[in-house]
Amino acid sequence: MVDDNGNQLPPPGVGPTNPNEVWVYFDSQFRGRQGSLSQDVPNLKNISWDDCISSIRVSPGTVAEFYEHPNFGGRSFRAQGDVLSVPSEFNDKFSSVRIYRA
Repeated sequence: MVDDNGNQLPPPGVGPTNPNEVWVYFDSQFRGRQGSLSQDVPNLKNISWDDCISSIRVSPGTVAEFYEHPNFGGRSFRAQGDVLSVPSEFNDKFSSVRIYRA
């Protein structure tokens, strides 16, 4: 599978399998730097992921609620499954995340 620019993409459905696991990516379409989260993070700046997440993969049965401010403040975006590209109003704007079972 390739994107509009001919870049190879990970196959669909390939993602985290452990409960409460969330993979975040620096770029859309699951590209760029990748990180793994498995618990709530009140301030993504502390783990160098503040304001830089553009795509997300969430393990089955898990929900990740991303917030625009530290300590779970401001507007939020709920992610389940694969999010190929975070909506533009949230792209590179997450500062905290809660992870829980669906």
